[in-house]
Amino acid sequence: MYSKCGSMDNTFMVFNKKPNPNLTSWNIMITWLAKNGLGEDAIDLFNEFKKAGLKPDGQMFIGVFHACSVLEDTTEGLLHFESMSKDYGIVPTIDHYVSVVDMLGSTGYLEEALEFIEKMPLMSIFRKP
Repeated sequence: MYSKCGSMDNTFMVFNKKPNPNLTSWNIMITWLAKNGLGEDAIDLFNEFKKAGLKPDGQMFIGVFHACSVLEDTTEGLLHFESMSKDYGIVPTIDHYVSVVDMLGSTGYLEEALEFIEKMPLMSIFRKP
């Protein structure tokens, strides 16, 4: 509720009172920090999450891509996309690809977004032999 209203201070207060925040709590914090324009805080929290020895899930990366979009840091976003499968064994879904395309497009990297789309494994079924 607090995060949807833009009150991230209150959101942090609730989050910090949880003795052992679960994966959903971390996901919500990272996603809503990004949605409220606090991309750097979202990435910092993601790094804190990883330093705690916790393993992200696919949903968390969607929030991370949004944070990178807010920061206009497509390089970091693409590194996170690569680390999904390489470091965590997460197979990207269409939602991940859409998030990366949105990140690239919203930061003005339209050519890169088109190239990313054309290289998507899912697009191979639409290519002519």
